[in-house]
Amino acid sequence: MARRTAEEAEQTKQAIAEAAKQLFIQHGYQATSMDQIRLASATSKGSIYYHFKNKEKLFLYLLELNVMEWVTKCKEQFKTAATATEKLYIYGRISASDFNNPLLHASIEFSGTRGADPEVTAKVVELSKVSIPLLKEVVLEGIANQEFKPEDEDKITLMLHIIFSGLGVLLFEDYTTEEIEKLHDKAIDLFLNGIRLT
Repeated sequence: MARRTAEEAEQTKQAIAEAAKQLFIQHGYQATSMDQIRLASATSKGSIYYHFKNKEKLFLYLLELNVMEWVTKCKEQFKTAATATEKLYIYGRISASDFNNPLLHASIEFSGTRGADPEVTAKVVELSKVSIPLLKEVVLEGIANQEFKPEDEDKITLMLHIIFSGLGVLLFEDYTTEEIEKLHDKAIDLFLNGIRLT
């Protein structure tokens, strides 16, 4: 019986999360209320607050799921690559395609309104760094396979992370997806010119 209750609780949590995600996408972070989430998920306020302390925690949960899905997508597509270089281009294209993610607009609004809650700030920073180990694996593979110069892998990884993060901040409203993909490819081309072992 307890097992079934745990399963039901998880189903309720996911129903709340899915309803909230759709509302955040449609109306933005600020304009979505917990009462709207309650109505859309057909749950009680007690159920929502049992799973999520507040709207910020609910949104952070959605961001974390989104980041984990993104990482999983990268890892799956990396399996099709024969080289670390190919993986970098895959990573860039997946980063570029993420500009079409409808949750992105709400997350940018959320980032600008989260206030000074240290726990929330720490979580946002942590989520922004999730891709770093993935990039480091690619860099280490490239060095091991003699595609890249045997430089400091931590510094190379950090520079790549900054390039992709910076492109994300600067480009998403001013360029089409195709233009963003080309800019990612060009940034990788330029970066590889500095680290490629020829």
